[in-house]
Amino acid sequence: MKNIIRSFALVSLIFSTHLVHSFDEVPQFTFFHDVSQFDVAGVKLGMTVKEAEAAIKSKLNVTDADIRRGFPQKNRVTNTEEYSYFNVTKGNMEITISLTPAIPPNAEDPMVVSLVSFKMPRTPENMANMQKLAFEKYGKPSNGVRKADREFTSYKWCYVEESKRSLGCVHSTGAIIRLDPPQIQMSDNSYNKAVVDYLNKQDSSTPQF
Repeated sequence: MKNIIRSFALVSLIFSTHLVHSFDEVPQFTFFHDVSQFDVAGVKLGMTVKEAEAAIKSKLNVTDADIRRGFPQKNRVTNTEEYSYFNVTKGNMEITISLTPAIPPNAEDPMVVSLVSFKMPRTPENMANMQKLAFEKYGKPSNGVRKADREFTSYKWCYVEESKRSLGCVHSTGAIIRLDPPQIQMSDNSYNKAVVDYLNKQDSSTPQF
């Protein structure tokens, strides 16, 4: 019986120490982030292709030759052929920029940034450095989840109305940054929703029968 009590006490000590260490890294959360003003590798959501390519060239000191663009696909809004993403690799860093048709339609700049993904190889050093930089660059996260089989916590930055914060970023309707070392992703579903709403409106009319 004494052995069982000692074992339980040891497990409790380890578990409580683990929790304290985890929460000591981020003392408190905040839901007042305007993620639309944040950037990943210099790129912000809503940028045009020209702006995004210029920003990433400046931030990472790369050239046009380092940009790999996707195959052209039909833009459902403008009916023109546009690429929907481009990649940049520098050293062990890989950045993917996803593009969505601009709403309202823009013939000169038909696509805008709706998602930015930044990845590195999975090493303890890369994961620790990415988390450290994210905290320094974006401030305190809005919530975090640590799975039992993961060494690092996954964090999110978002804006949520005060009355809806019990579920973290679930009720966020704007831009969100997700940190899951060694990857960080910034996205905003409102860009894709705007495209769907626009196309639905174009296909709608008053029935006559």
